[in-house]
Amino acid sequence: MDVLEGKPLSLSFYRYGRPVLWLAAMLAAVLIFWPARTLRSDNFILYLPEGARTIPIQSVGRVDYLPLLQILNLFVHVDGMQASQSSLRVWFGQNDVQIQLGDKKVRVNKTRVTLQAPVRAENGEWLVPLDFMASALPQLTHQPVQYRVGARRIFIGSTKPGTFSVHLKALATGADITIAFTDKVSIKTEASNGRWIVYLGGHPVEPLESSFQFQNPFVKTIQFDDQDGVPKLIVAPASDGLDFFPTLAADGKVLEAQISKQQPATALTPLPPANPLVAPPVPPQAAEEQMPAVEGSASLPLVILDPGHGGPDTGSHDKNGVLEKDLVLSLAMQVRAALVGSGRFRVALTRSGDSDPTFDRRDEVANVLHASAFVTLHAGDFGSASPRAVVYTFEPPASVETASPAPAGLPQLISWERVQELHLDSSRELGTAIEQALGAFRGLSVPKLTAAPARVLRSVNAPAVAIEIGSFAPDTDATLFTSSSFQQQLAGAILNGLDNFKKP
Repeated sequence: MDVLEGKPLSLSFYRYGRPVLWLAAMLAAVLIFWPARTLRSDNFILYLPEGARTIPIQSVGRVDYLPLLQILNLFVHVDGMQASQSSLRVWFGQNDVQIQLGDKKVRVNKTRVTLQAPVRAENGEWLVPLDFMASALPQLTHQPVQYRVGARRIFIGSTKPGTFSVHLKALATGADITIAFTDKVSIKTEASNGRWIVYLGGHPVEPLESSFQFQNPFVKTIQFDDQDGVPKLIVAPASDGLDFFPTLAADGKVLEAQISKQQPATALTPLPPANPLVAPPVPPQAAEEQMPAVEGSASLPLVILDPGHGGPDTGSHDKNGVLEKDLVLSLAMQVRAALVGSGRFRVALTRSGDSDPTFDRRDEVANVLHASAFVTLHAGDFGSASPRAVVYTFEPPASVETASPAPAGLPQLISWERVQELHLDSSRELGTAIEQALGAFRGLSVPKLTAAPARVLRSVNAPAVAIEIGSFAPDTDATLFTSSSFQQQLAGAILNGLDNFKKP
């Protein structure tokens, strides 16, 4: 059932009809004619100025592949093709591509390009690994491409993606969800299979996180999906009989939604802009909660280490069952030992066991203890690029003006949800120092410092960064990352970065 923006969408009244029967018939046809094989299927999304296109992914072992001819047909008219059992040559205009079965090197025009996996042939199709899109496609299309390693989408030509951040506020009878986009979007919503779907139009989206999990009695997860070429958010409620009230604010850059058991008496109105001189940077309940132990001399700068996830939120996992929450906790302990052992820092952890503090609680620890620096640790999927470490600083939503220090004579106060904006410059300095130190770690790939709307950094009243290591995913082996030697070297690099940051 489709609804207009701002109107309630109730799962209780979702009706099955002819679309479901049509879908069932289509699925039956697919099952009949789909060739039997062990490869799993998914889609790769190409965002072009004229719209999105999809190409089926074929995963062989741990490597994702794309059919070469389907790629080329999206951009050019193929003039000719010469194929044998072990090689293929395709030409069009002044361009040609030559590939050899089992070879990682392909010839694009007069240049040899090395891919991360060898060319394959499956079910009569020539397959190239995903990195072909970034390494070879620009030479064939003569257009710029934007591709994040490990992602299953690419942006071509003038198409530039936006992103978003998610915040959930618990209420007594429901929950408020605020999703801030970096670019204006339009929305259309429907209820399907016990979930709410929010279709996003108006601007391509590249999520930094594809799934958000909540410990909330009304909302279970929010997931991003565009596998059919249509960007959407899928909201999974934690119980039945709930209504969903979506509306757009801030000129289409903020989606506000209320999940409630009862319909509000009046329509929802956009939230007012944050007032930089109204809210204290530490919620009053924070001081009442027990703070974690601090190790080190009171005269030393304090570093808060935040191992991501925990408890029921396991994060990702590798193919051997290693959980992200356990991996980053182990790494945090190694970093703690390096910092305390240096005699140059005090250290406290947001969690030392299998608990799952909220984002606000993690930030409260840093603010109540007056941290000198905040470092949150995570593990992510970077495709075949491994080992890799990426350092992020916080990126404020584009719909909200960056906060400025208070004029002389006025107290330095800012809304709790915007306090990190006072530290963007020092956070970039911290991130640069750690990025450079990690770059000296031989064998570790470290891209340039980048900004992202990472929720856990938003309310930290101190220089703050996120460090993500990988590649860490269900089809990868994380044995390297779990080794004590690797973690100690990584901890030493982080220590060097913090040392360089605090030097005058």
